[in-house]
Amino acid sequence: MMQRAIRTIDYHLAGEPLRIVLGRQVVEGCTMAEKAANGETILGRQRDFLVTEPRGHAEMFGAFLTDPVSAGSAFGCCSSTRPRAAASRGPAATGRSRSPLPRLSRVGSKVTKGGTKSVWTCRWGR
Repeated sequence: MMQRAIRTIDYHLAGEPLRIVLGRQVVEGCTMAEKAANGETILGRQRDFLVTEPRGHAEMFGAFLTDPVSAGSAFGCCSSTRPRAAASRGPAATGRSRSPLPRLSRVGSKVTKGGTKSVWTCRWGR
């Protein structure tokens, strides 16, 4: 049986559960929107593994760090919800921006069959 350690940080902000997966996910794409689209399968499997029972629950929100696509950015971040989770995740985004990670800026989001996906870019500093 293969074993793999996955490091995460869990946050609760205004009642919104957020699990940030540490370590960069290798996802192809020249923009964060392309990375989100290309990574849907791989990130979706990891999201399901990490944010559903027994490790999480239906309302948990997942965030995955990727390589940056913008000059001056430290990393990118693709995030998604479970299909039954609330569509509005502003508090979770605030949690990422207030976490020990650098400031994150929202690039965009879309609602898909599998849930809501948000795309972020990151810059060091406040």
